[in-house]
Amino acid sequence: MSPDLDHTAVISPSGAVVKRFDIRTWSPPTWTTNGQGLLLAVSDHGEQMAERLDLATGTETPLVQNAFAPAASSDGAHLAFLRTASDGPLSQLWVGDSIGRHAHLVTGQPVDSYAWSPVSPKLAVITPENVTSSAEG
Repeated sequence: MSPDLDHTAVISPSGAVVKRFDIRTWSPPTWTTNGQGLLLAVSDHGEQMAERLDLATGTETPLVQNAFAPAASSDGAHLAFLRTASDGPLSQLWVGDSIGRHAHLVTGQPVDSYAWSPVSPKLAVITPENVTSSAEG
């Protein structure tokens, strides 16, 4: 992701650009489980949207409205994302199926960031006040 947030690029470890897309994204991209795409948070006319970008075709597929920081579980069965709480600026963690449908609120506390376990459907969650690692997907 470029510092001006105007382009998303896939680069090699040496820094060579493999592919570049003109997509405005405002949270770091994450890989799809199969490595063939990226999960992005984009802003379309002021609305936050989590979407999947197919790296082979450049096709953007909308997944979840009012969502950012999307990430897939290691088995690909779940999509987690952050959503701004209705009563303020703090983010809450939600988890749905592989494309974000049937999402449910995982924790009612604010969440700064999260990460899926690489070997199981568990999430490590960083909250503004403490660190928790017991959320199940």
